[in-house]
Amino acid sequence: MTTVVWFKRDLRTRDHEPLAAAARLGEPVIPLYIVEDDYWQLPDTSERQWAFIQESLADLARQLIKSGNRLVIRKGKVTDALRQLKASHNIRRLFCHQETGVPELPPVTSYRCLTSQLASTVNRARPEAISIGHNRAHS
Repeated sequence: MTTVVWFKRDLRTRDHEPLAAAARLGEPVIPLYIVEDDYWQLPDTSERQWAFIQESLADLARQLIKSGNRLVIRKGKVTDALRQLKASHNIRRLFCHQETGVPELPPVTSYRCLTSQLASTVNRARPEAISIGHNRAHS
């Protein structure tokens, strides 16, 4: 079985509880970042923020390579990205920080909505969808 670790706002490997929890399982892990078009269309996002995200993703990719893994980056809707991964991997679990305090994000990016879609998106058998910790949005 494979576990996806969905990186959202916390783009580091050190002290990243979802990544650590997935690694403790001793099974394959797919580190995933999704560039969500809907988010980057919001009026309070900027090119400066995107440049910072790109730098952070490059650093995250380097950190993951050191530990023998590769960051997978997808663009588009979260459910589409998970469907693409399901087509080529036996994904059973999704580990991520649960975002709170981000009311402007489209519902598909919320954890509750995502977990309800995992059963059909990830595996016909009810998957173990786990959110570990909280990642509060910072202004």
